[in-house]
Amino acid sequence: MTEQQFEDCKKCLNRKRGSNYKEDICNIKGKKLDFENTCRDFQLDNSVVSGVDNKINAIKPNQKRAKLAEIFIWAVMAIDIIAIFSSYLQYNLLIDFQNNEFVTDEMLESNDLREILVAYLYLVVFIISAVTFIQWFRRAYYNLNIRTNCDNSEGWAAGSWFVPIISLYRPYQIMKEMESKSTQLINSKTSEQKKISTVTIGIWWALWIISNYVGSFSF
Repeated sequence: MTEQQFEDCKKCLNRKRGSNYKEDICNIKGKKLDFENTCRDFQLDNSVVSGVDNKINAIKPNQKRAKLAEIFIWAVMAIDIIAIFSSYLQYNLLIDFQNNEFVTDEMLESNDLREILVAYLYLVVFIISAVTFIQWFRRAYYNLNIRTNCDNSEGWAAGSWFVPIISLYRPYQIMKEMESKSTQLINSKTSEQKKISTVTIGIWWALWIISNYVGSFSF
């Protein structure tokens, strides 16, 4: 296999994700890499994007998705603060009730209504935030996959959040890969070399896992 043929194999969607070895890059069962010039399977792959200009045209805009994801993440944080304050008010009301202080039925009903509204508001905004974030996440990985050989398909960038067990580590791996390979691409195009750091991503993922366990326990 020539170097040009190997480059074609790395672009083909029949490749093994993340593999950079000629001997095992093809993912077609029983396929022998003994073709001449261009592989027939590569020619039939309509999703292959080759050439600098074609890659630029194939990249899909993601700025709007990023902005929406950021807005709803801030919205979730704001409602979290409101929920904490609402829980504080409920705690004080329960203390007053326990100490036999004057608490009317209207006060109790008002407290329950406020807690329900905050809970439903949080649920709605959280779901929207999750959708917008995963949309951005998938599009970002799709664009990266056009520019370089990623370890997973863009479908996994979205689906990995919903598969049991895999959801505990695969989104983190994909995010770390996006950071690493995006930095490598940037460094290859500029004289200012940016260091690859995944510490922030590790902290983000640890907080996500912990918040899920704490949230389930407190519920």
